[in-house]
Amino acid sequence: MADQILSLIILLLAASGLYLQSGIPAGNPRKHLFAYYTNLSNLLILLYELGFYFTGLAGPGELGELLRHPAVRFSAVLTILVTFLIYQLILGPEIIRARRRQAGEDRGHLLDPILRPGGPFEDSRDIPGNLCVHYLVPILSLVRWLLLAGKAVPFWAVFAWLAVPAAYYAFVLIRARLGPPLTPKGRRYPYTFLDPERVGAKKCAVNVFLTAIGFFLLGLGLLGAARLITTFGERIIK
Repeated sequence: MADQILSLIILLLAASGLYLQSGIPAGNPRKHLFAYYTNLSNLLILLYELGFYFTGLAGPGELGELLRHPAVRFSAVLTILVTFLIYQLILGPEIIRARRRQAGEDRGHLLDPILRPGGPFEDSRDIPGNLCVHYLVPILSLVRWLLLAGKAVPFWAVFAWLAVPAAYYAFVLIRARLGPPLTPKGRRYPYTFLDPERVGAKKCAVNVFLTAIGFFLLGLGLLGAARLITTFGERIIK
């Protein structure tokens, strides 16, 4: 029951966040909403939780079993958790530095990207949407997985983790060549660290490689920590 309730909550948060991020409530729809990993990962979670919740209501079935498989659940959580980490560790600091340069400020902190208007967020009406897609959905998904999901993830699941950054970067490259610019200034890449025109092809390739390694290590570390916590908890209960 708790799994179903949390699934519905995450589903509603992802849907609300994407709706607010779309710019529709502010009367300024974003044409390229799904060029960004943040929104694609939240869309993935939205679709995953839709399937999870309604197969739970319908009863046992092949689709429900697939969605509840430890490897599938963990891959979904890892995909959305990366959204939170990249935002906090890479994009957030970039936004802060840009604001400092524009305003001549000397101080800033990692909450600036969600608590202050400006930068890529046009006005304060975006704050609830940013909280949903960058914080609430990833963190709640992680907590739910830690508390309720099985941890017997097979090793072959690592290929699913590594496929995520590879597939997204392939999408970014194809879209940059075939699609329209993302900004009025002609930018075709959603993130600076993935833009070979701004950081250079070599550094961009290094960034992609490091991102893939990050996915791999994050997955192994998270699984290892979860299993240690589970083992410790079982020993305490005994």
